[in-house]
Amino acid sequence: MYIGSTGVRGLHHLVYEILDNSIDEVQAGEATSVEVSVDLETGWVTVADDGRGIPTAIHPATGKSSLETVLTVLHAGGKFGGGESSSGYQVSGGLHGVGVSVVNALSSALRVTVWREGQEHTQSFERGNAIAPLASRPLGEGEDRKRTGTKVAFRYDDEIFSPGVAFEPETIRARLRELAFLNSSATIRFKVIGGSSKRAVAAARRAALDSAEEEGGADSDGVVGRGVPATASAADDEDEGEKTSSSASTPAALPSSPVPSSTIDAEGWETFHFAGGLEEYVRWLNRDKSPLHPRPFYARVDNVAGTGVGVEVALQWCADSFSDTLVGFVNSVKTVDGGTHMDGLKAALTRTINSLARSSKALKDGDPSLPGDHVREGLGGVVAVRVPDPEFEGQTKTRLGNPEVRKIVDGVVAKEVGAALELDPRAFDAIVGKAMQAFKAAEAAKRARELVRRKSVLVKSTLPGKLADCTGADKERSEIFLVEGDSAGGSAKQARDRATQAILPLRGKILNVERKDDASLYKNAEISDLIVALGLGVKGESGEGALAGLRYGKVILLTDADVDGAHIRTLLLTFLFRYSRELFERGHVFVGVPPLYKVNPVRGGARKKKKTKGGAAAAAEAEEAEMDDEEAVVEVEAEAEASSSSSSSSSKPKKAPGTAAVYCYDDEDLAKALKDRPAGSYTIQRFKGLGEMMPQQLWETTLDPSSRTLRRLTLKDAAEASHLFSLLMGDRVGPRRELIESHGTRMNLEDLDI
Repeated sequence: MYIGSTGVRGLHHLVYEILDNSIDEVQAGEATSVEVSVDLETGWVTVADDGRGIPTAIHPATGKSSLETVLTVLHAGGKFGGGESSSGYQVSGGLHGVGVSVVNALSSALRVTVWREGQEHTQSFERGNAIAPLASRPLGEGEDRKRTGTKVAFRYDDEIFSPGVAFEPETIRARLRELAFLNSSATIRFKVIGGSSKRAVAAARRAALDSAEEEGGADSDGVVGRGVPATASAADDEDEGEKTSSSASTPAALPSSPVPSSTIDAEGWETFHFAGGLEEYVRWLNRDKSPLHPRPFYARVDNVAGTGVGVEVALQWCADSFSDTLVGFVNSVKTVDGGTHMDGLKAALTRTINSLARSSKALKDGDPSLPGDHVREGLGGVVAVRVPDPEFEGQTKTRLGNPEVRKIVDGVVAKEVGAALELDPRAFDAIVGKAMQAFKAAEAAKRARELVRRKSVLVKSTLPGKLADCTGADKERSEIFLVEGDSAGGSAKQARDRATQAILPLRGKILNVERKDDASLYKNAEISDLIVALGLGVKGESGEGALAGLRYGKVILLTDADVDGAHIRTLLLTFLFRYSRELFERGHVFVGVPPLYKVNPVRGGARKKKKTKGGAAAAAEAEEAEMDDEEAVVEVEAEAEASSSSSSSSSKPKKAPGTAAVYCYDDEDLAKALKDRPAGSYTIQRFKGLGEMMPQQLWETTLDPSSRTLRRLTLKDAAEASHLFSLLMGDRVGPRRELIESHGTRMNLEDLDI
């Protein structure tokens, strides 16, 4: 039984299952080092640790070695047990005990090496079955006879997983970075092997070296080297020194907290080691923001009241952020959908800050209490709990269900964070001041929103006037295209399928919502039209009711292929992410991919040069020339819509068999199309904007579900997505310039797949 995906997500889950066993050894205090290597050319992944090593004695329940039991018996967990099972891993039969046995079953080949008790044990498997008995040898002279640990190397079965899937180094790197933050005693190393990865490793190495040269000194506490990676000789901390102004009720924002980094050695091994743990994690989450207090509030309580549950939390509010970034973990497993530990954290923060605000008279007796979302505005935080018997809601482990954990986390946060706030009145005043500002802004936004609704009623329509709505009632089949300007809107309205496709033209660049409060948001005409047209609810809503009013199954961003189009697309993505993150989490957001060029055949060789015409006139002329040539009738190859952000940003030039006319989607496509064509046998038509395309062209290449290409944008890491938007759309010029300079030469549509 395999409950999961055969796509990219499932592929990475194989790595995480093996990795989790090594991290378990770290958390048990038995290991301090973990190494992960990925060979992109061969597909082999290797995970090694210096823990106790998988036991190899005969297991009483299976009659096989414990190592073979773990790798071939479903639900044989990776935990050491007591009593008789101390000689091997327990056969738990737990709900989530699929672990390494499933990885073995989904691998074409797997090799295990174990070091323990002065011996080296090896065994190989193919598609889940042992191909030879366990082989053992004593460690000889020149070898470390005290060595312990486990190394698992596997290659996924390409007959099971979807064609074309491949490991994404950045996805694995992000997970390893998280684990290094969560387990401050561990040193985690990562290496990528293979063609395209070399460039990425070199770039990462340059970034690490640049950071080491430019950064250094002491952090805000005067402690030199806080958060230094294991191999660094100086502090890799950063203080950009930039400040943002604040209102009268909030003190001036303090400089950014130091930000930890990783290091890469000459052999390509990237090292993650963060001695500051969750404190450094929060500083890293807020690395592009201006904190209200220089050091995060931190608390850790192990074995709370004898329950066996441990709670660790770090929190830091920022002056220049209008949203919160909260990340939760259970036994180092990231719970992307929250759970009882996150509920306990939020409840405690709301109650504690309101209580302290009233006792300090910041809130008067007659004032309403501050809502939780306003209390958390600008908050970056991490809560990690260790639960002996976690109960997850579903097989994906994305949400914790243990009801007792909520009360435990609530109590720890209320006590520890409350005491820290009382000891730092300056920080507390800044946090309460920001929360009160958020509350006032929300009230202004509410009035503005009601004004928008009343205005809609007065014009006898609840939908924007420029919206060409679809006639069908099936929301799942309905889709809306957000296009750039009236010209593109006109072509799209003529080309669309009126039953299922709606068109909303936008007037230029919409408001940059990254640094605007809710009142400004609702007062903007373009933003109001978007909210009403899409049927979105109140900003920040989550859960089942968040998208109850959504009118379309697909929200498709269709902008021009120039710089302005990319800017508008990014503004739209910023709005959708900040206003309703649920759209991404539930897979409703797509990017349309229109062609950039069309290569038209020239009948009879080269033509005389004519004065070129621009815009629609040129497109019409090209269309007419096409119709004169029977061989120039183009049928676009049907291409399945991309279902994940891992799809390639460009496609092969589309053409009908036996024809010479080709649509090209980027310069690489154009080069391929022109490679074997003699000079003078073709003309190139460049579509500067969608408005230059004839309706039939726009339908065939971009709107027709049977032939178009769509890129679905999903959230792999909400914290990283938030950081990217803050970096690109915020008001800090230096970090944005560094991003553009380092990635501009290779940036493409895939870089927007959040």
